[in-house]
Amino acid sequence: MDKNGIMTIKDISLYLKINEKTVYKLAKKNLLPGIKVGGMYRFKKDAVDSWLTDYGKKTARTKMKNLNNLDLKINEKKALLELKKTLFDNFTVSEIMLYGSKARGDFGKESDIDVLVILDNEVNDDIREKIFSISFKIEIKHDVIFGIIVENKDFWNSSLAEAMPIHRNIYMEGVAV
Repeated sequence: MDKNGIMTIKDISLYLKINEKTVYKLAKKNLLPGIKVGGMYRFKKDAVDSWLTDYGKKTARTKMKNLNNLDLKINEKKALLELKKTLFDNFTVSEIMLYGSKARGDFGKESDIDVLVILDNEVNDDIREKIFSISFKIEIKHDVIFGIIVENKDFWNSSLAEAMPIHRNIYMEGVAV
């Protein structure tokens, strides 16, 4: 970033902790505030911050991909759907989100399936262990690997959580399961 707060795609990628390709796609579709100068995109930091607050949160959810149109293997989709059903049957789940490389579509052969589980009730180590145990059985059954984060809805919607880069990434790239 230069002294005037002007950022490149690489700067924005590091700042938002998202892939440079994703930044480019958002800029190209005019979904991220920036201008093209000499064939290269430039962004004002304050405009991006404003966008994150005003536009990003409101529209990220409406522009989310659908689980059905992602490039997932059949066993991965089945595992996600079984995880969703089992968690909803056993816990007070607010929402389940797929995020990371599987949601973005830039995964490799060894990529895991990153999942955020948001519960309505308080989350403690016992609840996390139960969820991890359930997910492990599903991993074995469907030959997948989950990377699971479990959070309480009140915490996840707090200003502290919203300030975390992973929170922004999930709301930008996440896919509801």
